Amino acid sequence: MTEERDFLDAPVKRPASLSTSDITPNCYEGGFKTWECSVDLATYVAASLLERNTIEGEHHIIEVGAGSALPILTWLYYLLKHSPPTWTAIYLSLADFNKSVLELSTAPNLLLTWYFARAEVAPPLEGDLEITPALLDRFISDLSAYRIKISFLSGSWGSAFSNCLKYFNGPQLRPGMKTEFLASETIYSPASIHTFTEMLVKALENADKNGGCAKAFVAAKRIYFGVGGGVDEFVKSVQEFGCSAGEVWKRDPPGVAMVILDVVRKESLEALITGSLSRNTARRVAAAIRNTEGDE
Repeated sequence: MTEERDFLDAPVKRPASLSTSDITPNCYEGGFKTWECSVDLATYVAASLLERNTIEGEHHIIEVGAGSALPILTWLYYLLKHSPPTWTAIYLSLADFNKSVLELSTAPNLLLTWYFARAEVAPPLEGDLEITPALLDRFISDLSAYRIKISFLSGSWGSAFSNCLKYFNGPQLRPGMKTEFLASETIYSPASIHTFTEMLVKALENADKNGGCAKAFVAAKRIYFGVGGGVDEFVKSVQEFGCSAGEVWKRDPPGVAMVILDVVRKESLEALITGSLSRNTARRVAAAIRNTEGDE
C-alpha cells in the first residue's frame, strides 16, 4: 500500500496559475469546485448500493474529472461500513486533469471519508483533523484489511489516458472484473465531448475484452447554455462509437433539467440480453435497440 502513503505524504502547493474562475481551458478544469451533478450522481450511487444484498468478486470503480469525488467517496463509505468484506478486491481509480486537485482535494476527501466511516464515535462536522503518521498508518491498514486499492491519475483525456486506466495497477487485466465508470459535468463543451466519449468507450472496451463487465454512469445538465454542450450531443457521440445511452434518473428543477445516463457497449448489451432470453428473442430485442437509435 505504499503508493497511497507516498501520495498522502508528498508536499503539495496550490498552483500559482489558479484563478477564481470555474474553469480555465487547458489549465484548470474546475476540480476545486463541487459541481451540482456530482451530488446527483453520488445520491444515485448511494441508492444503488443500498439495493444490493452483497458485493462479491472484483470491482474497478473509475471516476474521471473526480475533483471532490463525491460519487466514489460514496462507494468508499459504503465499503468501510460493511465488515467483514464480502468482495475479493475493490480498485478505486480517481482521475483529474490537475494533479494539484488530486493532492489538495481528492486525496484529503478520501482520508476524511475513511475517518468518519471508521470512527467509533461520530466526529464533529467542523474543525481540523490532525494528520499524523499514526493516523495515516491506520488509514492504509484499513484499506488493506478491506481489500481496497486506490490509484490516482492526472492528465488530459485521450487514448493514452485510457491505456493508463487499463494498465494502472492492472485491475482490468483480471477476467470477471466488474467495472463502473463515473463522471459528472464532463460534457459541457462540444470541443471535449468527442474526446471524452472516445476515452470512456475505450475504458469500457478494455474491461469487456478482458472478460469483465463494464458500464458507465454520466451525470450532466441536459443543456449547457452559453457553451453548447449537453446530453443530446453526448448521446449522438456515444452512438457513433457503437454504444448505447439511456436515462436512468432525471431531475427537473426550475431552469435546466439534470439527468444520469447509463452507457454500455452494444456488444455487452447484446451479451447480457442473450444470457437472459432465448437466442431469437435476444436478436429481436438487440435489433430493435439498434433501429430505435438509428431513428433518433
